Amino acid sequence: ATKYSHCRVTGLESSEFLQTLVEQKLGALPAEVASRVSCQVSNFGEFPFRKRQFDLAVTSCTVHKWEFPRTAFVEIRKALKPGGRFVLHDWSDGSLGCKVNSYYQHWAGRHKFYFFSVGCEICR
Repeated sequence: ATKYSHCRVTGLESSEFLQTLVEQKLGALPAEVASRVSCQVSNFGEFPFRKRQFDLAVTSCTVHKWEFPRTAFVEIRKALKPGGRFVLHDWSDGSLGCKVNSYYQHWAGRHKFYFFSVGCEICR
């Protein structure tokens, strides 16, 4: 926590329900860490962030659920500072492993938890 004490993390969730889950998990973190983390709700098409706000944007296992990914990518690009980085991690149903994982997540009722994106604002 001290090594990255200058960092702030802003999460973006697709629903108030998921935002509530994030806030509950933040409650379990030490106060000095939780105070640097926030979460907002958005539809992934219109981001509530100002231009050139983030050094890094990361999305994990969400793009395949976005209704308008092209619009979201434009918004991510606008929110990144010059030289900022975007990391995208997702799967497609093209491979057997992804198909099995997707089926399991749906079967287990966890598929609704795959809407998660985060932007990390690194203070210099």
